Amino acid sequence: MANTINFSYEKLKNFCEAAFSKIGFTKEESATITDVLLLSDLYGIESHGMQRLVRYHKGIEKGLIKPEAKPEVVFETPVSAVIEGNDGMGQLNSVFAMKKAIEKAKTSGIGIVNVEIQTILVLQDIMQKWLVTKA
Repeated sequence: MANTINFSYEKLKNFCEAAFSKIGFTKEESATITDVLLLSDLYGIESHGMQRLVRYHKGIEKGLIKPEAKPEVVFETPVSAVIEGNDGMGQLNSVFAMKKAIEKAKTSGIGIVNVEIQTILVLQDIMQKWLVTKA
């Protein structure tokens, strides 16, 4: 039988946040990415959890993911927007897009946002669950 090692949520959170900060993300960005990854793990979707840390690190080393990238609105109407992700992290682009959609929905009754050019597509079900934890 395989040995199992358990880590506390807080220990994993601190580890992930430190790792993302070390590879170029701000403290706030590191916390957001970590929150989404660990929430995925807590929901039992390990494929989109903290095990992706190695994949993200390799993507950054190869220039496929840009820690300095910031999402930007490239087209906008009163009810919709298109956001360019600029090869940034999907978690950060998704948060930006969700905030933009909520802003539009508050003023127009509906908000539709599309994100283009991001290298990591985040499991949107997890992003929705994450958003609820922040509301």
